[in-house]
Amino acid sequence: MRILQRVLFMVVLLVVGLLGGLFLALRSTVNNSFGDLEREQAQQQILRVSATMKRIAEDLHQSSVDWSEWDDSYRFMQTRSPRFIESNLGGSALKNMGLDAILFVDRSGRLWHSTKIKRYTRIKAPSAPSLVRTLRFSTWQKDAKRFKKGFNGFVIHQSVPMLVSVRPIVNTNKTAPFKGWIVFASYLGEDYRKRIIDTAALKEISIQPIAAKEWGSLESKLRRDTEPLMGQKTRIDKFFRYRVDNKGVVATAVFPDLAEKPAMLVQVKYARELKERGEEILGFLMRSVALVAIAFALAFFGMMKTVVLARLYRLTDQVERISPDRETTIEMPGKDEFAILGRKTNELLSSLFQSQAELSASQDELQQHAGDLEKLVDERTQALSSMNAILEVAVEGIGKFDRNFTLVEANLSFGDVLRCEIDDLLGKSLFEIVMPEDEEKIANILERLPTEPKLSIETQRTFEDHDTIHQELSFVPIYNTAEEFDGFYCFMKDITSRKDLEERIFYQAYHDNLTGLPNRLLFNEKIEETMATFKKSHPGRHVAVMFIDLDNFKYVNDSLGHTAGDELLCVVARRLTMSVRPGDVVARMGGDEFTVLLPGVRDESEMRLIAERTVRAMRSPVRLENRDLFVTFSVGVAISDEQTTSAVQLLRNADTAMYEAKARGKASYILYEPSMNLAAMERLELETGLRIALSEGHLRAYYQPIVDLKTGQVSGAEALIRWEDPVKGLINPSRFIAIAEETGLVTDIGEWILRQSCENLLEWREAMGKGWNFTVSVNVSTKHIQRADSVDRIYRIVREIGVDPSWVKIEVTESAMMDQVEQTIAKLEKLKELGFHLALDDFGTGYSSLSYLSKLPVDTVKIDRSFVDVLGVEKSPTAITKAIMTLCAEMSKVVTAEGIETQAQLDMLRELGCHLGQGYYFARPLPEVEFRQRLFSNSLGEDLAAA
Repeated sequence: MRILQRVLFMVVLLVVGLLGGLFLALRSTVNNSFGDLEREQAQQQILRVSATMKRIAEDLHQSSVDWSEWDDSYRFMQTRSPRFIESNLGGSALKNMGLDAILFVDRSGRLWHSTKIKRYTRIKAPSAPSLVRTLRFSTWQKDAKRFKKGFNGFVIHQSVPMLVSVRPIVNTNKTAPFKGWIVFASYLGEDYRKRIIDTAALKEISIQPIAAKEWGSLESKLRRDTEPLMGQKTRIDKFFRYRVDNKGVVATAVFPDLAEKPAMLVQVKYARELKERGEEILGFLMRSVALVAIAFALAFFGMMKTVVLARLYRLTDQVERISPDRETTIEMPGKDEFAILGRKTNELLSSLFQSQAELSASQDELQQHAGDLEKLVDERTQALSSMNAILEVAVEGIGKFDRNFTLVEANLSFGDVLRCEIDDLLGKSLFEIVMPEDEEKIANILERLPTEPKLSIETQRTFEDHDTIHQELSFVPIYNTAEEFDGFYCFMKDITSRKDLEERIFYQAYHDNLTGLPNRLLFNEKIEETMATFKKSHPGRHVAVMFIDLDNFKYVNDSLGHTAGDELLCVVARRLTMSVRPGDVVARMGGDEFTVLLPGVRDESEMRLIAERTVRAMRSPVRLENRDLFVTFSVGVAISDEQTTSAVQLLRNADTAMYEAKARGKASYILYEPSMNLAAMERLELETGLRIALSEGHLRAYYQPIVDLKTGQVSGAEALIRWEDPVKGLINPSRFIAIAEETGLVTDIGEWILRQSCENLLEWREAMGKGWNFTVSVNVSTKHIQRADSVDRIYRIVREIGVDPSWVKIEVTESAMMDQVEQTIAKLEKLKELGFHLALDDFGTGYSSLSYLSKLPVDTVKIDRSFVDVLGVEKSPTAITKAIMTLCAEMSKVVTAEGIETQAQLDMLRELGCHLGQGYYFARPLPEVEFRQRLFSNSLGEDLAAA
């Protein structure tokens, strides 16, 4: 191809490339620009829908103001008047308001009255109880802002989106306490969709409810198939996204319900008008640019042909006439690049002819030097083939053996490793050098060596002085010029230090650093290995495990420090090791937990002897920090049987038995029984159920009256917690309070009963009048009172509900008082300053003395029922009770007796001067509804006055 054709081809290619690149750039720019416009348009469309939906929600919420602040509504919540229903709750009126239901709900979240309208043929009228459960009023009561001002939003009811407005019902002046809530509810039907289309000036939208179980897959599909718009961090609209395809643009928004969970999927669809406009603009631009580019290319090609190509053809013709046999020159006048190229070519031709002569003269000399160099290389190669230079400087021992395994060469290190002189080793066979027990393994390696690049083996060598070292032997084959096996090198290295390090690392990985006992990892391997092999090899014998936990070890660390605690653990490890049989495995599992693996136990009686010996091992005192400490064990024992199929199960059984020993008073051992697992499962079920009960509102407040023993009138009530399980029924506190204490749920339960009792007390006082003197006693647990913010939390709950602290009596057990005396007293004094009454519960069952009572800032002392049960039966408890009465009288403290069940007990307490009393003789704990009915009807007071 001539250069003229190439230039033309390059010009055409350049124009096409520029046009193509420009087209792609413009297309990308236009697409990005119009893509941003489409995104902005989608944003605006969905924002209009969002704003319209918010405005409709606010309109419905605003329409409920007159109803919620209307005296007629307030009186209706007190009387449930039929006239109010007939006058104001007719179906046509609510239908004109666009409502499907109007509900009245009392303070506790129960449905008071409902009116519902069927506006749609394909949608069922709302179910009022179901709607009340959906709104979960007990959840909103914890939100003070919503509690006072109400709230509105969306819910999914009967698989249909619904707009609800909830407001508290108060009187017109907002002076009386609110009586409940009024709920306006409206289905989001076709009329709602049309209203959004008209208001937002849109063409096509769709509203689709989102089921909770479908949200995960729907969210994944949206994130996969759509792109994000601007996120809206509000309660109404969750997030915005959009999708663009050939059919048009779909803008999507997910709106949450009142619980902030996804509830509705709203989509706006419209055509891609912006994209079509952009493509028209792009086509016009490209046509214009193409015309300009073609004109430029033609002008450029004409200039190149005239100015450049003519001189290039002339230069080419002269170059083609150059011959290597005779000297020639190039004539190119001018001062441009072609003229310079001609002059430089002439200079190169002159140098080339001169160099040809010099090169011919140098060839003979170069051949002579090549012969000398080849001779020198042969000499160097022969010198390097000798092994001596390498052998003498190597650190590891290196020996060269021929094909008969005879040592022919070796370095000094080879003799050092073997502790022999080299001259004594040369000529010996490899099998005379290695240890006899390694001969067979090395023979197997040498059989494979001719076909392997390198083989290694680790061995041990014991010398005459009984010193033993570890060695690594590596064998590398040697081949002759015919590629035949001709011997091998043996590299011998002393690896004793490395093996010692590996053993130390292995020991540290499988042993406890503090006590030196096997750790959890090694113990688990031991028990797995023993369980797998022992039954087959020792029929009639069993494998047993003891799980040991130190009692009250935390107190040692807290009082004497962790150094003393570590020393105690070492003492325990030594005593345990000495108390078990030879062959038993003692391990530290972590913290203050130890285990013992006992293979070969004959029966349960032998196991009891071992367990008793283990418990006795700690009965003698341990000397720490110049003081004697008595430390005890709680031991759980499990023995393998036909039902025990794995080591994990056996260890878990021992662990379960250990916790049972803890529960039965510590300092003892317990053998595992299958019923313990049932108890553990029951405890786990109770803990799980209790968490569900607390979150789903299955707890109930019961009240037991407190009676003035002089007048017989009810002066207050003690709030008691009950758990009403939907399946198991009423569960007594004795079954779940201990679990609540262990798990920390007791604080949440205590705050729930405090809040519930204050709300009930406020209702009772409003009904009975301001002059009614009545207090509610609420128990506060040890964990609750020990919290740093316990006082603030108690006071905040009471004030949020609107109860005066003087109406509430906080009861704290004697054990709680004695646990952290100074801190607890300081908190009780602060509660007293805030106006609360204080009571010391279960007095006489703890560890305090009567003289210590004067330091406690309590108003009331509650005598435990154990003293009341024996009144008139035993003399000593009566004397103790009388002493408590006398001491409390001198300290001006009110005395309350618990557990009064007989007239004789009541008479004796009156004689002793007891002020207040409670018990089954007066009344059992009653549910709030029954207690309120009897309290308001005064039947409770009359019954007690008769007593």
